[in-house]
Amino acid sequence: MSDEPDQPFGGRVVVITGAGSGLGRAMATEFSRAGAAVAALDLDGGRATETAAAITESGGKAAAFS
Repeated sequence: MSDEPDQPFGGRVVVITGAGSGLGRAMATEFSRAGAAVAALDLDGGRATETAAAITESGGKAAAFS
């Protein structure tokens, strides 16, 4: 856990199922903003990849899995 107040999930990894769209994608994005590395899982591998790419492009850490 991070000591930085704007990064409460710094140093943590979160696994988000359904990360390709909707609430799953929103949760993946928000956890990334909070400092977590994100494992984005979705049955649609292309959508999981899009979510992970968006997180990475905004400076976060993410990987996609299907």
